[in-house]
Order: sequence, then structure tokens, then C-alpha cells
Amino acid sequence: MAPNVASFSYCGKSNEYPIPDPSGAAPASVDTCGFFGKINGQDVLFVQHPAGFSPFTVCFRYDLGINTADEVMVVHSQSGKSVDGYSALVVDDDLAITETNYFSERRHYADVYNARTSSNDYANAAIRFPFCGTSPGSYLGYSDTDDVVIRSRNYTPVKRFDIGTDAISGTVIVYKNGVI
Repeated sequence: MAPNVASFSYCGKSNEYPIPDPSGAAPASVDTCGFFGKINGQDVLFVQHPAGFSPFTVCFRYDLGINTADEVMVVHSQSGKSVDGYSALVVDDDLAITETNYFSERRHYADVYNARTSSNDYANAAIRFPFCGTSPGSYLGYSDTDDVVIRSRNYTPVKRFDIGTDAISGTVIVYKNGVI
């Protein structure tokens, strides 16, 4: 028999903002909540399942796609200003979390950490879910009002700037490496 996982499972609840039921009084279908099943006749625990929230998922790594990123930051989407308390790092496609490369091309990722967490242990939920304090809905399947996003930038050298023909003489000042 599968153990009762209602104390940390959010799926199958009817509330708009689901709350886990630590009492274990939820129906058996919610207690196991789709995290347990059988594969080839063997009882298994699904570490990720479309039924809902999984406490086993590592959510600090974000896919940046196939283009390299020179800088990643956690910012407010409206202002673009950096959010205190988070650090973001560009990491290579090292497949440290999985053994199989499911993509045919090289991918780039950003790892985001909550700077207020002193632990570096993946077992710590604050490491696996860095935005849980400000945006729990992003992990639990409902929308948040928080405007925190991850911004990725790529810097490309340019050979020239074209300001057009309508610029008024003396209104444009160009600095290169801090020198006029």
C-alpha cells in the first residue's frame, strides 16, 4: 500500500489556493494523489507527475534555450530593477541533474538561489524552490501577483551606431569606454 502523502501533496484539492491536509483525513485518492502507481507490475513513486505539485522536483534551474547568456538576473518585470535576496548564475549544459540529454542541441541554464538561505543542500526545500516565499503559486499551479522574473541578456559587439539623419547637432554625446 502506498503511503499517505496528503501532508505535502497539493493535487486533487478543490480550493482556489490549495492547502495540504496534514491530518491525513483526505480521501485515499488524494492521499496518494497520483504520485504512486505501477510500472511493469512494480509499485513506483513518480517524482514528477502532471497531477500536480511534486516535492521532489528541483526548481532552481531554468532553461535559457540554445543561445548563450552573458548575464542573468532576478528582476521586477515592470521596472527591470534587480530583486534583492536572489542570485542567478549562468550554468553550462552539464547534465548534473539528469543522465540523459533529452534535447538534440546544447542547452544553457540559469540557476537561481535565494541568498537568505545559507544551506547548499538539495534536500533543503528553500534551495529547490527559490521563489517559494514570494511566488508559491508558480510551483503550486495557480497564478501569483508577484512580478519577479529572470532576465537573460546577451551582449553582442557592434561595429557602428546609426542615430539617423534627424538628430540636432550638439544633442548627442557618445562615450566609448567612459571617454568622450
